Amino acid sequence: MDCFRILGMEQTRDEKAMKLAYLQKLKVTNPEDDPEGFKRLRKAYEEAVAFARRPEEEEPEEKEDEIDTTPSGQWVAKAGEIYRKLSTRTDLNQWKELFGDTIFLSLDGEDECREKLLVFLMNHIYFPTAIWKLFDEKLHISSNQNQLKEKFPPEFIRYIFYKCHNGENIDFTLFQGADDAQYDEFLNLYNQGWRMLDAEDINGAEDAVKRGEELQIRHPAMQLLLANIRLKQERKEEALQLIEQLKESYPGEMIVSYQAAELYFQIGEKEQAKALYEKLKEQDNKHYMANFRLTRIYAEEGQYKKAKKCAECVLQMGADGDFIGQLQRINEVLEQEYKEKKDMDSDAAMEYGWCLIQDEKYFEGIRLAESLEGKVRPERDAERKGLLAKLYLQEAMFQEALEQALIWREALKKRIDAETEECEDYTDDRRRLRDSYLVRVEAFHGLALGKKKYYEDALKELDAFEQFLDEKKDAEELLNSRIRILMKRAEIYLEQDEDEQAERIAMQLVNDYHLDAAYTLLVRLFAKRRDAGGVIHFGQLAVKSFPQYARAYEEMALVYLCLKRGEDLEAVLEDAGKAGVKSVYLDAYEYQYHHPVSQEERKSLRERLQEFEEKYKKPIVEWGRISCYEEGIRELMKIFYQAPSTYMLNEVGRFQMDSLHFEEAEESFKKILEEEPGDQFALNNLGCVYKYTEQYEKALVVLRKAILYMDGEPNVYPYGNLGHTYERMGEYEIAYQTYVALDKRFPDRASTPEDLMHTLTRSGKVEQAIEICEKEWPPTEPVLALRRLCHEFDNYMETGDMAHCGEIMEQIAQVYDRKSIEQFSNFGERKVQYLILSGKYLEGMSLLKKVVFKVHAACPEGVRNGKETSMGRLISQYLFLLTLYDDAVKEEEKPVRKGLFQKIKDLQKKEAREEESTPAERRARFFKSGETYRQWLDDFLKKNEEMYQDLFFYQKSYLAYFKFMSAYFNPDADLQEAFQAMNHSIICRMCRDNGCVERMVANALMLERQGSRQEAIEAYRRMDEINPFHLYARVKLLYMQ
Repeated sequence: MDCFRILGMEQTRDEKAMKLAYLQKLKVTNPEDDPEGFKRLRKAYEEAVAFARRPEEEEPEEKEDEIDTTPSGQWVAKAGEIYRKLSTRTDLNQWKELFGDTIFLSLDGEDECREKLLVFLMNHIYFPTAIWKLFDEKLHISSNQNQLKEKFPPEFIRYIFYKCHNGENIDFTLFQGADDAQYDEFLNLYNQGWRMLDAEDINGAEDAVKRGEELQIRHPAMQLLLANIRLKQERKEEALQLIEQLKESYPGEMIVSYQAAELYFQIGEKEQAKALYEKLKEQDNKHYMANFRLTRIYAEEGQYKKAKKCAECVLQMGADGDFIGQLQRINEVLEQEYKEKKDMDSDAAMEYGWCLIQDEKYFEGIRLAESLEGKVRPERDAERKGLLAKLYLQEAMFQEALEQALIWREALKKRIDAETEECEDYTDDRRRLRDSYLVRVEAFHGLALGKKKYYEDALKELDAFEQFLDEKKDAEELLNSRIRILMKRAEIYLEQDEDEQAERIAMQLVNDYHLDAAYTLLVRLFAKRRDAGGVIHFGQLAVKSFPQYARAYEEMALVYLCLKRGEDLEAVLEDAGKAGVKSVYLDAYEYQYHHPVSQEERKSLRERLQEFEEKYKKPIVEWGRISCYEEGIRELMKIFYQAPSTYMLNEVGRFQMDSLHFEEAEESFKKILEEEPGDQFALNNLGCVYKYTEQYEKALVVLRKAILYMDGEPNVYPYGNLGHTYERMGEYEIAYQTYVALDKRFPDRASTPEDLMHTLTRSGKVEQAIEICEKEWPPTEPVLALRRLCHEFDNYMETGDMAHCGEIMEQIAQVYDRKSIEQFSNFGERKVQYLILSGKYLEGMSLLKKVVFKVHAACPEGVRNGKETSMGRLISQYLFLLTLYDDAVKEEEKPVRKGLFQKIKDLQKKEAREEESTPAERRARFFKSGETYRQWLDDFLKKNEEMYQDLFFYQKSYLAYFKFMSAYFNPDADLQEAFQAMNHSIICRMCRDNGCVERMVANALMLERQGSRQEAIEAYRRMDEINPFHLYARVKLLYMQ
């Protein structure tokens, strides 16, 4: 056939051979230089594969090979005799004796015997694992892969390399049949049956089993295959019967136990599956699938500690995103259990620490691990050091990780020196020692993205790691770790622009270790070189192994776009779509294919971007006009499609973020970081997204990196965002230190005095805050004096220093302008806080009512000169204080208390001008007490929705709180709906509180309304503990307890 002539091979039905020939030809067929030849080659390969998959016709009998009578030929003939019988094929001593033959040991005969035996192995491929290990030792398969590939098909060398390291998954001791039966044919049919079952060819799979049985050979693996077939045919009872028979015939056999467990698991018989998985785990504690399944089973049973132990075994060997998500859910439960323990011992604390690192709560984990220094048992101290090193690494505290990893390494070496290989912890400690090297490699690599000098340190650490592995001569660990070392070297060389070194190592990973992941590096490398042929070749290989690897589709699509090969471009886009890959770059290339960009359009992009900012971005950022978003994002994406780049994608992400489309913004910034992980602007913006969406732990990591990678272009914003994030977490001392660091690095763009005062006061350093206040606003002018006094009052109020607050209130009363509604409002709000928290509730309420009336009279719509006045806040505060009446009217069946609580009841009676009557009348009176103010608040909210949509654009929680307070005083409103809207609102952008105060207040008020008074008090107590700087919790605790 002509297709085989083009592929340069003899006609065959071997798809592996076809693929190998295709790949060999592809190396010399560049799509840029010879597009027609490239198409012919692809078509030939597709025709050959189609031929192979057609039903087979009778083939002419092959002629018998001529007998090789040379000494080496006779030696291989002995191998054939050993192989022919099962008893001798599986006898390790028979093969050792063969390799001890003088012919093989002779200087002249060894190479010839080795080569002929490899030829023999091309057609005789089924051996027990121990035999494969012997072959590797005697034939030097692993160490001579490259040389062997020059003489033998690479696919064959890859196959026997895999077998030498992974062995055979069939237990040859379980065969039943004649010694010279057709075991190879049986195993061929067994493998064929599984392939057909995976391809949903049930009839073909059943036929393979039937033909295997006709060979008069029995093996439990074939019966297990038949059980799976019966299950696919929905013949559940027959499948179970087969399994029970096998369990009885082969008690304790791992392959039977495993397949039986899988079948039980699939049909929902969880108890039987669990028992078998547990037996497998007893036989092999690291059994991957047993641990994988038991993680889920134990979690469903609520045995979370057991589930976590199994999950950790799985993690050591690799897990996907779904499994990681399952582990995080397990950790969430365990974390809550640990938190609820009053006296957590050091062992429980260590387990809690591992939960935190797996749940990506690195900051909290660091604090815990540091606090355990000197408190854990001696035998767990090395583990604590390792936990801390890994936490530092994940938190992007790379220097700390480097130091801690060395401390950890030395502690592990001391432990290992005192252990024997039979010791229970020896293997785990060896693995941990390996991890200590990897932590330092990753830390240096992290630093290198900011300062290239650290690349050399990373390479040196890899050298040290390699030396450690060579010293120990652990074959399996050596192989896995060497692959990791080579992959990291290639990645570093690629980032260092050492392209030849990167290519050499990547090709070594492909050829010697058959690592498909190396294709992803080669795609990046050839894209960087603008080598179209290399991009297409390795891109196709990459997506075959990793169908969701977007970068390969993107680079191939770009090649075809540049070459104007539309059909191939559309094929790539179609393949990406089938794989579920979404990419703005693929969208851009598709757009450019259908709408070619002219030179004039490219030149005008900068002007169009400026027009976009004026027309769409500025109205949203400055005025909150969200209606501009849909049209604006269409225009911005059009600009991006015409000139796709990380710079433009950053602009897209910022517009999405500023418009409160946080999920889309996160995707945009992450896409930039896939290509440029050290992009400080994308890191800073991603940190903002995490901060605004209350993912503070994630925000800390990326903002730290943004600061670390800004050496080339100093940028003040990551410092400010980092400090703000710490404030929201309640870490005020660290926030203060962050602002101080900002001032040192950017003296001309220092942090605001408010930043420093706020964090100092909340750190318990109010006097230092007052010093800043007096320095920033000296009493030279009345306006400055008023501002200074207001800040001083706020600082003292946050600490509960009522004496100083009283003194300052007297000074404010002397300097504020009584004609200014704004100054009167500022004075009034503070005076109300002072009075009420001093126990003067009636006086405070009277003043607040006066302030509300005056502000409303001056500006009933709540907006002055396009800005919000304090009216909404004042009204909601007044309504909140009225809720104390709500509490009072619920006390009808309890003894009336004296003091403050009695005064509230007396005030209620006085305002109503009548004695209390029924609960319903008291409830009606409560709603009526706030009716006027609620109506004012409703009018204000209505005006905002009609005229000032921008007013609360970045204060969604605050706006939701206003609506909740209105509903609280409206008997006809759906209070539960308003409460849910409050809880799901976006936290206000500039909020500095440790948790949304408004949400906490709404939650406590809901408890009050439901009659859960004591629970409400507890909620206010928790609020005061978390955030002890607000009027709300203090007032309630003062008047309710």
